[in-house]
Amino acid sequence: MTHDGLDGYPLVDDHKVEVRRHGYEVMALTGVDGIDPENDNVDVEVTFEDGGRWGATFVTLENIRVTLDRWRTTGDSRHGLYYWTRCMIVAPRLTINVILDTVDDMLADDSFKLAFEPLEPLDQEDHDLG
Repeated sequence: MTHDGLDGYPLVDDHKVEVRRHGYEVMALTGVDGIDPENDNVDVEVTFEDGGRWGATFVTLENIRVTLDRWRTTGDSRHGLYYWTRCMIVAPRLTINVILDTVDDMLADDSFKLAFEPLEPLDQEDHDLG
């Protein structure tokens, strides 16, 4: 089943969306089914022209609720007592445009480096924005 959260952007290598912006590129690891706008979580990497890479996980409120309900049965996180992930960004709906707008907004208001964590830089041969 393919979801409509890709906002018209094509899947690359059947599991990710890459969008080049002014000075950086956003890569969302969507999986083969794309993004379920109502109930999903997506790892996002932002790579800047200087080679710096940053990552965060975008998650919907519904995904947190469904996960906690499942954990009440499986026993994870003390039977759904809590939910956490590093560098989590919560959105009521999750689409590529929501991700792009969020990154743009966080860069504009200087909250980006508070919400995203630094990642190891890629070799220039692996990823060239220029």
